[in-house]
Amino acid sequence: MTRRLDTSAAVLLGAGVAIAAAMVVAFALVSDVVWGLACGAIVLVYTLVVVLGRNRSGTLEVLSGAGDERAEAIYLRASAVAGGLTITVIICWWIVAIAVGAQTTTLTILGAVFGAAFIVASAVLQRRS
Repeated sequence: MTRRLDTSAAVLLGAGVAIAAAMVVAFALVSDVVWGLACGAIVLVYTLVVVLGRNRSGTLEVLSGAGDERAEAIYLRASAVAGGLTITVIICWWIVAIAVGAQTTTLTILGAVFGAAFIVASAVLQRRS
């Protein structure tokens, strides 16, 4: 039996709409509704492209969380690469910020959250296997 990743279209659309709405509200709070609407529109278009194209494109299938074992393996590898690159950028940015005397609280929190999440996920997933 082939196991499949199966993130429903409704879940993807709901998440996209929720993120877009949160962006509009966040920008509206700082009196920049136009940017909020623009960013929200980008998120909605991306969501629609992924949902509508996931049965036509292997890349969109992986991005949507739909697919068989092959798509799941690609999704996991892509997530690992993206996570590794993201934490590398955060650490390098943090070091540069320290060197120039800039504020580093946000970068420190992001790095700590990533590190803690990686440690917890490693422990939990190791026990499950």
